Order: sequence, then structure tokens, then C-alpha cells
Amino acid sequence: MVVQNLSENVSTLYKENVFKTIKVFDREMNLLYDSGQTPLKNPKNVLEPILSGEAETDGLIVQIEKTMQLMEINGHQKSKSYKDLVIKYKSLKEIF
Repeated sequence: MVVQNLSENVSTLYKENVFKTIKVFDREMNLLYDSGQTPLKNPKNVLEPILSGEAETDGLIVQIEKTMQLMEINGHQKSKSYKDLVIKYKSLKEIF
């Protein structure tokens, strides 16, 4: 029940600007969404494919690449989040 409404509830919080920043992590504490990095992207668009099981590896890799590009544009290459993302990206690329 909670998972069924999660993406819609987070979307409502995003649209209403209830929080300054919204971050979504998976169980392994991998950052899936950060409104500070992608303020114009509704978190619902990230959550729904994951929660429904429709997320494809290729789509995730493309999303990681875009996130890394945004982080580079914004000068976050030295941040721990960026470095962790690069490591995870390289691991995924080796597997797939």
C-alpha cells in the first residue's frame, strides 16, 4: 500500500514545495534523485519505473550519465557523491 502511493505522494510534496530539497535513496543508500541537482525534474518520473519494476538497466545507465554530466557542469567532481557515482557507473558498465 505505501509503495503504491509513494511516487504520487513524493510528487505532491515536490509540486507544493513542501521541502527545500527532496532526495530519494535505494536500500543500499544509492542516491536516485536529488531535487538540488535536477530541480526541474519531478521525482515521480524517477520512482515510478523503479517501483513498478519497469526500469531497464540501459535507462538507468543513461540517467547516471546525465546526472554525472550535470554534476560536472556544476563543478561537483570533487564531491563524495560524484566520486561514488563514477565508481558505481563503471561497475555497471563492466557488468552490462
